[in-house]
Amino acid sequence: MKPSTIAFAMLPIVTNAYKGDMTHYTPGLGSCGYNDAPSGGRDVVALSREMMNNGPNPNLNSKCGSKITIYNPSTKKRHTATIVDTCWGCKKEDIDVNVELFYKVAPKGDGRVHGIMWNGKKVGGGKLPGAQQLVVQGGVGQLEDMDDDVLMGGEVDTEEEPSRLAEEENCERERT
Repeated sequence: MKPSTIAFAMLPIVTNAYKGDMTHYTPGLGSCGYNDAPSGGRDVVALSREMMNNGPNPNLNSKCGSKITIYNPSTKKRHTATIVDTCWGCKKEDIDVNVELFYKVAPKGDGRVHGIMWNGKKVGGGKLPGAQQLVVQGGVGQLEDMDDDVLMGGEVDTEEEPSRLAEEENCERERT
């Protein structure tokens, strides 16, 4: 019998994600070769030169275009950004993001926010605090960590959520 996922809960879990300062900048033509002018509309991030580890042609960096998930422990919210640039003034685990993303992550930020956590498939960084799922099988519930890859997309798709819940209710009725 396939386990049913019936609930999501935000619970603290052990983490080892990257942790550093977050600042903001005005993107343009970045080291990845993308031109993300302020009117570009997507959330972008520049990683430290130590994290980017660019070769002779930074446009060919495998990190370019990949996503990271940013987590603010103060607000307990996650946001996703695309790696497009190198931050030459950042310490190893610091990140530099576009202004719009900065204020989504830290609405009360003043230009630099300490203790921002982040990770990404191509850059590593371990688990972020947060989501676990309750999986019920044979009437027994067990909390399991959600894979950060599942959470990389940012917010939950609210269009899909009602149908998922209806499916679970039908499964529960069939069992009784």
